[in-house]
Amino acid sequence: MGVYGNGKDSVETLVYEAWKLQQKLPPWQRSPVCTVDDLARTELQRQSLLPTSTPAADRFVALRRIETTAWGGVDEDVSDSIHPDNLHAALEASKLIGLEIAGIDFISVDISQPWHSNGAVINEVNYAPLLGEGAISKQHVSEFVAGLITGNGRIPVEVFVGDAAAAEAARQKAAQLHEKGMAIMVTSHDWTQWGDGRKITLTADGLYARTRAMILSPSLEAMILVVQNDELSYSGLPLEGVDRVHIINDKLSCKAVSDAFIRKKNLMNWLADWVW
Repeated sequence: MGVYGNGKDSVETLVYEAWKLQQKLPPWQRSPVCTVDDLARTELQRQSLLPTSTPAADRFVALRRIETTAWGGVDEDVSDSIHPDNLHAALEASKLIGLEIAGIDFISVDISQPWHSNGAVINEVNYAPLLGEGAISKQHVSEFVAGLITGNGRIPVEVFVGDAAAAEAARQKAAQLHEKGMAIMVTSHDWTQWGDGRKITLTADGLYARTRAMILSPSLEAMILVVQNDELSYSGLPLEGVDRVHIINDKLSCKAVSDAFIRKKNLMNWLADWVW
């Protein structure tokens, strides 16, 4: 951590001003700003400075030997200033370990200068970087995620509503898509299977929970839901929306279902709210 000189104020004053700026932020956005304590004085002495010294404008004055946010260090975006050799070294480090996503801890006195000219080192390669943890990385999360997703990031989802006939129609549709090479799952509130008829054993109870569990499968390319009771009328849909709703039979076997649909006044209007 540290402060930048302005050519007018002492180190002590600069630290105090930095503290005042932090107090204007919401508590959850503040970075801890240390006082000019013994560790800071030791680091100032290493830079030939005193707490009362007035550093030149734009000079960075470190208050700790090691930079860390735990001691009040502030994140800075260096995307536009990092030297290409340093970027190349970071990318090669992640490839060497076999990581497509990595957080590289690069220690350098000046990131705009090549690592081989100022003794910079890679201190650590993190396999699970905290993307979105800080304000700077949050700005890049959407761009990062977009690079991992094909299309709009959604899979086709159809809903079949009704009794046993609806379940059979859903199974047939799933089988047709499976024959075309699509990895598709079909589920009701009490059974789940792949498009080729293979049963999927789940401890999840209900259509909502089963859908939530299966949507996590990276191999899933499409999904069919079979609505045969009133569960979703109070749990809500476990997805943002669906592509199509088929009503095979609205006279379902469970009286509670009919009652739920009556409470919704119009079954079609209720289901229409699900469709994109």
